[in-house]
Amino acid sequence: MNTKLTSSGSQTLSFAWELSHTAHGGLNQPPLIAGDRLVCVTPSKVFAVDLYTGEEVKARDGFPYNLNPSFDPTPALTHGRGFVYFVDDGQLLARQLTDGKVAKRRGKDGAPRWTPPKVRSVTSVLASDDVVVVCEANPDTTVTGYDAVTGERLWKPVKVSQSSPGPVAATRDALVFVSAGHLFAVNIRSG
Repeated sequence: MNTKLTSSGSQTLSFAWELSHTAHGGLNQPPLIAGDRLVCVTPSKVFAVDLYTGEEVKARDGFPYNLNPSFDPTPALTHGRGFVYFVDDGQLLARQLTDGKVAKRRGKDGAPRWTPPKVRSVTSVLASDDVVVVCEANPDTTVTGYDAVTGERLWKPVKVSQSSPGPVAATRDALVFVSAGHLFAVNIRSG
């Protein structure tokens, strides 16, 4: 039960819904709230829950998505433009938030719109408007930008630091990071 506090006192509220971890195992990172979806990650799956009903979203070839076994930690999910972005098996994947499926091109061929780029040693994935930024540590920390719709690389890796500078933030126009005691901003569309 939840308690709502107001100026006139408190009121006990019942839960609208509750998520059981028994179906997919314990979460290994905080859930991502994206539109009307709560996207969750366990060591073996990425799955989504309808935020309003608490029902798990299930679609053939979509959610729940089975992650490939790996000893590498899964970087935090991110979202933008109706997609959830995450890394699995050395690839940056994009799945529709609605059902977890791969988005298809319109027309006769129905080919996937997103071509998963190969990535390695990923420490974070950020989405900002029409760019998805991947931070990799190998051992230099580099950032690379990808088109949020197609997965096409927009710019070559930009070396941020020889040792991890800490978090890299993305705004609509710039990547912002600290290196060697200085604050830097890099154009997010051109690197």
